[in-house]
Parts: sequence; C-alpha cells; structure tokens
Amino acid sequence: MKKIFILAFLSLILISCTIQDQFFKQQALVLVNNENESIELHGYFDGGYKGELIELGLLYQFSDDELVLSIFNLDINVYKLDKYADHIMHELNDIEAYYNVNLYVRTYIKLLVEGETHILYSEQTKFNLFESKKNDQDEFAEKIIEKVLGRAQINLIELEIDYRDYTVLKEPEYLIVEVKFDYKTVTLIFKLIDFKYEFSDALLLKVNGNNINIKSKVLEGNILTVIYDDPNWSGIY
Repeated sequence: MKKIFILAFLSLILISCTIQDQFFKQQALVLVNNENESIELHGYFDGGYKGELIELGLLYQFSDDELVLSIFNLDINVYKLDKYADHIMHELNDIEAYYNVNLYVRTYIKLLVEGETHILYSEQTKFNLFESKKNDQDEFAEKIIEKVLGRAQINLIELEIDYRDYTVLKEPEYLIVEVKFDYKTVTLIFKLIDFKYEFSDALLLKVNGNNINIKSKVLEGNILTVIYDDPNWSGIY
C-alpha cells in the first residue's frame, strides 16, 4: 500500500468514537488526503470482543439530511471484512460533488454470542469537507473553495505607493504586494491570500488614483506579476 505521510498530505479532521461496551472499544477516524484529493475513513478495533466474529466495518453516507447509520439501512454505504483486523481503511475518491455535503461515519462489529447476533456501533460523527478545509491554503483547499463558493473576479486593483521609497501605503486586504524597481520600470508582485478571488484577464490597475498602462503581466497560480513604466523615470538614461 502506498505510504501516507500525514504531515505532508493529510489533515486530521475528527474523531474519537467509543463503543458502549466496557470490554471492547472501536474508533473511527476521518482524514483528508490532500495529495489524492480524497477522504480516508479509518476504523480501529481493540480485539477485546466476546463471542464469534461475523464481520466488522465502516458505515458511511453523504447526506444533507440528518442520518442515524445502521447496517439495517439498505441505502447507506458499507465497507466490511469477515475476519478480524485491528485497523481498516477505505478511501473515498471522485468526491467533487460532495465537497459541501455532510458525511456521516461510524464503525460497527457484528458478533455471534451464545447463538444470538449482536451488533455494536461506535458513536456517529458528522464531517464536512468544505468546513474542514475553508481556512487552508493548499491546492486541494483552493479547489474546494472555488467549487463551493465560486470565485469573485478581480477586475481592478487600486494601490497607494510612495514613489520616494517605493513603499505600499494602501492595498486590498485580499492581496500581499511586493514592489521592485530599477528607476525605469516598476514591478508589482501580487499574491492572493484569499482564495475566494481570482485575477481577471482584463485587469485594470490604478496607483495613487492614476490609471496605469501595464507593459507586462504574468500569472502563475495565485501570483500575478505586473510591470509598468516608473513615473520617476526622466527618460535621460
């Protein structure tokens, strides 16, 4: 199995779920795999059950309605094994349609005890991918935010710059602006820090109330580089 490096690719989202049984405990974890753009469902079982194991597994369902997961509900999804394992994992892929739909998850174990079937469940948890990622700034978060919220087009950027020392006095709150200059041209490097926005292809720039004639414009991801003539340039060198 492909190794998962939690610090690099996974965001720990939830979750401790304990069985209502003093001798047996089970736990469900929901992880976001940023590399695969997927959700991982993990189930942990401590092996201290009584009776003969029939099966154990994960119950899960995306839904906008409140749910109580049970193996008797034929509409829910089940990932199960018919032999004991202290850890199971099921990965949910192709989840774009569910970025902002609640995911309900719990583990269960089915046992045969003295000729009777017993089913033990963990506590149920509710998870929402958009809510878990909306404050992150990785590529997967950007994709989720764009899909759920849509993106506002930035058609105009207005700045105040002190050309005596080329410092930015005023800038939009969704941008970080870096200024470079060689006394002939000014280079502005705009970095988006709020993924609810994107740069328009027809971007206009105003500095100190003046419309700027942009000579060059390069967009790479969430960074836009703009070059224009330095108003301090006399043209004699």
